[in-house]
Amino acid sequence: MGSGASKYSAKQDTILEEHTKEIAFLKTQLQSSLAYKTNLEVNGLKADYHPSANGECKAPISKVALLTAGGLAPCLSSAVGCLIERYTELYPSVDIICYVGGFKGLLLGQSLPVTPAVRRNASVLHLHGGSPIGNSRVKLANVKDCVKRGYVKEGQDPRKVAADQLVKDGVEVLHTIGGDDTNTAAADLAAFLAENGYKLSVIGMPKTVDNDVYPIRQTLGAWTAAEE
Repeated sequence: MGSGASKYSAKQDTILEEHTKEIAFLKTQLQSSLAYKTNLEVNGLKADYHPSANGECKAPISKVALLTAGGLAPCLSSAVGCLIERYTELYPSVDIICYVGGFKGLLLGQSLPVTPAVRRNASVLHLHGGSPIGNSRVKLANVKDCVKRGYVKEGQDPRKVAADQLVKDGVEVLHTIGGDDTNTAAADLAAFLAENGYKLSVIGMPKTVDNDVYPIRQTLGAWTAAEE
């Protein structure tokens, strides 16, 4: 093997090592948020976080949805993979769907089911960049832009369109994976849901190379971006 090939191999090993560290960091966050909290309520239902003999936990919900939004960043694909893996590990009975193209897919009702085959092979997402379910830069608060793009009709509130689509799809928890704008949109949607009596929860996962999602100490993707 020539020196060029050796240098390339060494660089690949370094990238894999750093990516592995970030995946471990992500899984730690998911463990704390999904598995090891006690007396947590989701939509008024007490969650049982004590695994049974086979390692499963009793799920307080039946269906969740994922979406990725904003720009691309390292660990975005891994974030999707980790969520699928953790739900499959802890709550295999929970159905999972993914909205295609971020909030755009949510507004248009475009989603894909996470099949048993996808669950079994979710670990492969740790080896790829980009987003397996697509991104878009859509702000629910920008009504004119949503109307112009054809995501909602004139006179409609994008937040209500999104909320009604979640209800139609039977989703009880929505995971949004994105940066500052995405989490701001997620917070706006969560506030709208609470104010209007929707029994839904929105959980934002901070993904951005800018590391600027307050008060998160380190956003997903920032480590890899800084080191590489």
